[in-house]
Amino acid sequence: MTGYIEGKDKKQLLSGLLDVAEVGSRLHEQVKAGILVRCTEDLERVISEASRESSRLGRKIFWLNVVLSAATVVGAIATLVMALKP
Repeated sequence: MTGYIEGKDKKQLLSGLLDVAEVGSRLHEQVKAGILVRCTEDLERVISEASRESSRLGRKIFWLNVVLSAATVVGAIATLVMALKP
């Protein structure tokens, strides 16, 4: 019976849930569990991708902050030099 679930995506399993599995039968419960597993796998992929993108964005923001801090220091020094000139 588990062979019915293996290698099928959510749409195929949902179709099988309606066409093949009788409500309350063992196959019906296995197909429902298979759908939940496929949904969980999809969520894991999405969360993993979001985590990678978040890390990438974090690194970019860090370096942007470094550049802006350096520019602020240079601007402050230039202003100080101009203010101290007679």
